Amino acid sequence: NVMPNSGNPYQQKIDMRGYGIEDGYQNIVVTLNGRRLNNIDMQPQLLSSIPVASIERIEIIKGSGSVAQGDGAMAGVINIVTRDMHGVDLSIAGGSHSYGQGSIAAGIKQDLFAIQVLADKSQTDGQRKKDVNGKKADSDSENLSADLKIFPVEGLELRLGKDRTRIDTRYGSPITKREFNKKPSQPGLAFPGGPLKSYTMLELKTDTNRLGASYQLNEMLSFNLDHAVEKKESEFAGPGSQPSKYDYRSTDFSSQLNLDQLTLVAGVQLFDGERKAFGDKTTKDNKAVYLQGQYSLGNTLFSAGVRREKVEYDYKAIGTRLKDDHKLNAWDLGINHQYNEQLSVFANISYGFQAPDIDRFFAFLPPSYNPVFNGFMKPAKNKTLNIGLNHVTESNQLKVTTFYSRL
Repeated sequence: NVMPNSGNPYQQKIDMRGYGIEDGYQNIVVTLNGRRLNNIDMQPQLLSSIPVASIERIEIIKGSGSVAQGDGAMAGVINIVTRDMHGVDLSIAGGSHSYGQGSIAAGIKQDLFAIQVLADKSQTDGQRKKDVNGKKADSDSENLSADLKIFPVEGLELRLGKDRTRIDTRYGSPITKREFNKKPSQPGLAFPGGPLKSYTMLELKTDTNRLGASYQLNEMLSFNLDHAVEKKESEFAGPGSQPSKYDYRSTDFSSQLNLDQLTLVAGVQLFDGERKAFGDKTTKDNKAVYLQGQYSLGNTLFSAGVRREKVEYDYKAIGTRLKDDHKLNAWDLGINHQYNEQLSVFANISYGFQAPDIDRFFAFLPPSYNPVFNGFMKPAKNKTLNIGLNHVTESNQLKVTTFYSRL
């Protein structure tokens, strides 16, 4: 299930496996080419920063993924993979309410290098009427992505990339069912029960620099390394508003060993997250190691994995500094048996966790609603059992799964 975040169409909340549309997105890890899009606070993953034209496939893994992704992967994992462009694609669209959209993707691939650039822009005046300030629910979104790959020797790939997103949006406040039935295009209340009918205005900025390398040593052994630095800024327009500034730094290293019947993957993941807002600085840092493997025995595939992760918090304000940390484990056991070309059955049991986002440590008290430190919290943990079957023919696919999750 996907819905706008408090009416904001550019920030989507996701619910999977019944964790709820309000905060369920924090129980799902969303990755873009392996890089996590989850935030350290209550901001949802910014899916609108991904140009639709760049997407090759989306993998949805329900009730599993805690070994590979760790913190937050209790309901599952969504992996978004972009495609390599060759040639030029151009798209232009227009519609009512001053809607306009355009995107261009261009790429070239040679023996020694590949380069591609993708940009898109959209804008609209929105479908709701002007508010008391004479403003419409207008929005403007820009995305830019550039990638360079170099192949200096056989088996070696070097990567360099940059992403940029700018979103300015006004979106409506809640309205009652009676107001909606009478006039769904009205702005809504600035605050529930309040007298003013005005829109919320939000500015989002993100800049990400990426570099990485992959090396296929031989048919059995390969290595992969990716590093990213993401700087973000989020600000609500209004008197006394202050921007929240984020600094994320992530490093993923993995190696894969392929034998006749056995595949092993070992990895190290590091993440340093920092937010500065309202005169304080709060950090959430993750350090993890994991090992997972698959063993094939005839028509049966066995899988197992284990992860160890340390999460550290640091809160600094004027005259105050507080620290906390957690050492957490995740594991997964699975089996898949192929009866014939059409029918297979599977089962797996996994143990996952979610370390709290940093907003959980604050209370937002009136009249200023500035954050007041409210104490650290313990992580959530869950154990999930999946049992199901897949039936695939040339014309259709049927998947049936029953699951139980203890949270």
